[in-house]
Amino acid sequence: MVARRLGYARPGLPASGCPIGRYYAPHNGSIGMRKIYRFAGSTLDSATRELVHGTQRQLLPPRMFECLSWLIEHRDRAVGRDELLAAVWGQVDADANVLVQVIARLRRLIDADGADSAIRTVPRFGYRWVLPTQIDSSEAADAVAPAAPVPPPRANWLYLRWALLLVLALLFAVQQPPRPAPSAQAYSLRALVLPARIDASADHAWLRLGLMALAIERLRTAGQAVVPADNVVALTRGLDLVSGAAAIDANIAEAWPHSGVVQLSAQQREGHWRVQAALLREGAASLHSEASHADVLEAARNATDGLARLLGHIPPTADTATGDGLLQVEAAALAGHSDEAFALLDRVDEAGRQNPEYRYQRAWSTFLAGQLDQAATEFQGLLAQLSAADAPVLRARALNGLANVYYQRGDFAAQRAAADEAIALLQAEDAPVELGRALMGRAVAQVRQNAIDAARRDFQLARVALESGGDRLGMARADLALGVVYKRQGRFGEARALFQGALLNLGALRDVHDELLACVHLLETHLQLLEPADALALEPRLRNLIERAPDSAARSLAQLTRLEVLQANGRLGEVRAGLALLCPVQAAQGCAQHPWRLQLAALRVQLEGNAPVALQELADSLQPASADASARKPGGRDQGRAWLLLLRERLTRDAADAERVLARMQAWADADPAPETPVYATLARAELAAARGNATAARSAFERALATADANQTPSDLLAIAQPYVAWLLAQGNAAEAGVVAGRVAAWARADFAAALVQLRVQAALGRPAAWQAALLQAQALAGERAIPAELSRPPQRAAAAADLPTPSHTPAR
Repeated sequence: MVARRLGYARPGLPASGCPIGRYYAPHNGSIGMRKIYRFAGSTLDSATRELVHGTQRQLLPPRMFECLSWLIEHRDRAVGRDELLAAVWGQVDADANVLVQVIARLRRLIDADGADSAIRTVPRFGYRWVLPTQIDSSEAADAVAPAAPVPPPRANWLYLRWALLLVLALLFAVQQPPRPAPSAQAYSLRALVLPARIDASADHAWLRLGLMALAIERLRTAGQAVVPADNVVALTRGLDLVSGAAAIDANIAEAWPHSGVVQLSAQQREGHWRVQAALLREGAASLHSEASHADVLEAARNATDGLARLLGHIPPTADTATGDGLLQVEAAALAGHSDEAFALLDRVDEAGRQNPEYRYQRAWSTFLAGQLDQAATEFQGLLAQLSAADAPVLRARALNGLANVYYQRGDFAAQRAAADEAIALLQAEDAPVELGRALMGRAVAQVRQNAIDAARRDFQLARVALESGGDRLGMARADLALGVVYKRQGRFGEARALFQGALLNLGALRDVHDELLACVHLLETHLQLLEPADALALEPRLRNLIERAPDSAARSLAQLTRLEVLQANGRLGEVRAGLALLCPVQAAQGCAQHPWRLQLAALRVQLEGNAPVALQELADSLQPASADASARKPGGRDQGRAWLLLLRERLTRDAADAERVLARMQAWADADPAPETPVYATLARAELAAARGNATAARSAFERALATADANQTPSDLLAIAQPYVAWLLAQGNAAEAGVVAGRVAAWARADFAAALVQLRVQAALGRPAAWQAALLQAQALAGERAIPAELSRPPQRAAAAADLPTPSHTPAR
């Protein structure tokens, strides 16, 4: 279920595809908002673009200013090189050397020695701004006026058309009553429209989200940057607008620190509706517009248009809003009530059913109901009705919907083709959120086709597009998806930063499903990096998310991950209790039907030793469920370690059976593409050769496994090899080489119990009392409920010769 994990095809979250913002002009700071960045005795002025230090003023060239301000604005996380290239140069495939030169010049300006104390290099990823920074913002009258937006590459006749329209508009204005003139400077912050407050009967409850959606679309069409509706729904889910105001304010400050909150309120009195649209500052209305009408939607449109004028925009003269029926459908879909949305669609009259927007909503609702064939037919019918010239954005939305259908069918080539067409349509359109979704869809297809580098690039482009459209929920899902890609490639350091950012945003946006996945992936990453204490610090949050999440594969995965975290920290009693709840021994099926049966069986073997029931469960879980390759369990690290557990048990009692286990493991490894699979297959051959007494073959296989793990740069894989290799070398009497191998994992001995045991084993063999004592204390501090082998707990009997092992500080690097 990669798409669910990546937030691509989530039921209850329709891809509204409202074109918001502009995609994707190079970053140039906050237009119309003057910002002063203060750091380390220096200031950067966004209005003058000057870097000031003492009496020295330096006017920054455009790229340097844009690069520096982007890093400062995103100082809460590491920024990838591709993201900087896309944000500042407008293309992810720009020459990376140019970026390196800009960063070097910025460092020379900010740091006298040109070091990276302000702009820190994140290896194999990008850069991060690390200086404490204060940002002062103001909408001063003397702020630099916003530059005119760069027009998209269209034919010259468009300019003639706009000129003609301007003349007609001026003629029309002469005949109209005077209206407030827009301010000289349009409101530059992104507007976050909260669900409306409704003072009417329960029959009108749908207006809470319906009027919000109407206002968002109306303001967007007038030219105001807005937060997408699904982001607002996620942020306010489960919170009352009055009693939960403090929590909502905190979430807004976390997710959209530089936004203006808009609140609509509607009252029904004596057959008329009175609607007020207000821009709030510190909880009070600073600007507001009011309108009355017998039709609540007309009153809401008029009130929102009035607010748009006060914000410096000119509302559209044409009615761009959807009708009453479709607005109710959108409100139900935003609330996650897909059945209600379907029922409302059935009530739309025949004239309304000819509306392309109705046909899109119908097809999307059919998809959410799981009727894939019917949804495909409906999307294809809509595409036949829409031309790329007349309705490019709606056509792209339909293509994105069809791509979702293809994903669910497993037709990734068709999914990618649909996404390709949608992306081509949207390149010249003002629809960054829909473009971001199309890029996400193509990236998901590329992941399933194992085109990982292409997928990574699309996820990065998707993030930039979604940020341009103010879609922080989409950005968080893009970070989560990109983190999963890095994790699959073994790039755990980069994955960790992305998961941390996604978890922060998804928590603020109250998206329990994706927050749970981000937490699970971050915990797994900590474990692979041998950071069990960091993982344990997140365990209470994971437990809370498990309690709040509905029953699903993601929840089952989270329960397994929690047990793995507890085990890595030596809390074995809690692991046993958790296993008993997930897979009761007395139950007829045990763990047989659990989606993570293999991993649970491996946990049980490690807890219970070579207990027959646990071993049989492990052996059964390693058998494919069917001859169909698609039914095989996921491979890689989990399956490799499970095979090793089974092999080690067979080596203790039946050499011939161990040979058969190794042959089956090799067949699995030959078919498994995961980069870590060869590590465990080679390690198994090393252990079998060691058990046979073939020292040459054992040493060769251990070294090959170590070299492969070195190339992958995953600490947990290095430790998995170091444990048996060090034990074998010591048994061979080769303490010096055992010390060298132990040195490979010494850096993690202060954090990981197994790494600490490797060091203890070497020091006990060398017989150095002081070093042994220090290693023993370290292992005891990390043990938890795990026992330290008795032979390692006794003081060593003799001191080793100095030549047996190099001094630790001079251990040669490999």
